[in-house]
Amino acid sequence: MYSFRNLEKVTNDEDVFLPTESMFFMDNDLPLESIIEGYQTVQVTGRELATPETNIQEKEFFNGGTYVNRRMPTREIKIKYLLAAKDSTEFRYSFRLLNQQLFTREVFKFYFKDEPEYYWIGAVSAVEEFPAGRNQGFSTFTITCVDPFKYPKNPYQITGEREFTIDEDIPYLTAPERILIHYTEETSSTYIRDDMGHEITIKGTFAPPDEIEIIPNDPLKNFVYFYSNPAPERLYYMSQLQSFQVKKGSKLLLSGKATVTTLTVGAKQL
Repeated sequence: MYSFRNLEKVTNDEDVFLPTESMFFMDNDLPLESIIEGYQTVQVTGRELATPETNIQEKEFFNGGTYVNRRMPTREIKIKYLLAAKDSTEFRYSFRLLNQQLFTREVFKFYFKDEPEYYWIGAVSAVEEFPAGRNQGFSTFTITCVDPFKYPKNPYQITGEREFTIDEDIPYLTAPERILIHYTEETSSTYIRDDMGHEITIKGTFAPPDEIEIIPNDPLKNFVYFYSNPAPERLYYMSQLQSFQVKKGSKLLLSGKATVTTLTVGAKQL
């Protein structure tokens, strides 16, 4: 009675009863509808136009003001759902599963059935109280995305050497997911610089066929790998990992006798 409805991977066309806006977890490619009996997505809000925060400086004795800057604040995506069970025992079991799915993942990647090529990154930040004394009803939970952008599942793979320009269609400044460098001659203290002057510097002497991998947002906090082995000691302490960003038209400079074999960048979108 309490088994999952479907534990196989669900594609967009396999289940005609799956709502258009069903949310999928990226770690298992399953929607909540496939995990929780009686759960159904009703409505999703917060995915559309972003609301920017614009900083305008007003001057007392002048008309209008001066534009200072614009930023995109955190994004809140609210999901309204229906949960229906035939009795209180089944209802409690379904709710335990819902809590498990939403809160065992502290920060998670997710996407929606109607836009499977992009994913978001967020955490559940609010829940609405479910109607009391009932085994079925509507409620909501909110996912806060500290990063308001969505990312493509298939990022660009860019190559270059010495000085090269990003030609790919990357509309917003984006931090690379991965930078892979191969050495063509003996080289010391390699750095790669974006066109705003942010540098990532790698300490040490390298020679062919040495390979260095840089992961700016490495969850393991190693950031640098030498032949796939963690080598955080090779990262120069003043490297600007979190500031290094590229977009279409960015000009990059790589020092030494080396080649950027792969610069992995997702063209994020609002």
